Amino acid sequence: MAYCTQSDLVDRFGLEEVTEASDRLQVGAIDKGVLSDAIADGDATINGYLRGIYQIPVEGSPELTRIACDLTRFYLWGIHPPEHVEERYKAAIAYLKDVAKGLVTLDATLAETEASGPSAPVVKAPDQVFTTDQLNKITLT
Repeated sequence: MAYCTQSDLVDRFGLEEVTEASDRLQVGAIDKGVLSDAIADGDATINGYLRGIYQIPVEGSPELTRIACDLTRFYLWGIHPPEHVEERYKAAIAYLKDVAKGLVTLDATLAETEASGPSAPVVKAPDQVFTTDQLNKITLT
């Protein structure tokens, strides 16, 4: 299941832009192969941030459709995206980072943990106090 479709992209950015960004052979039409690759890249990016937190793929999330459209649009443009496309890409990545940190939650099914389920406690430890070098300097008497 893709998070966005060709129709979503055309609705948000217009047929002219989607055609221009995907038409590598300059035939005046959307290159469905290029578009499909860009959509897959966007999906992989989203899944990379959400894997382990939510069941992948996340279904029925309008937020992710918007994020997927911005990511796909960026990937369509390749190495020289317009500045406004790159800005929206950066905002999409920032949003996904916030979701991954737990600052933003999606209305979606959480991933099952291997412990005792989704309500398993999270334990955080302080930074390492002693390093191996420090311990090697200690002499026992």
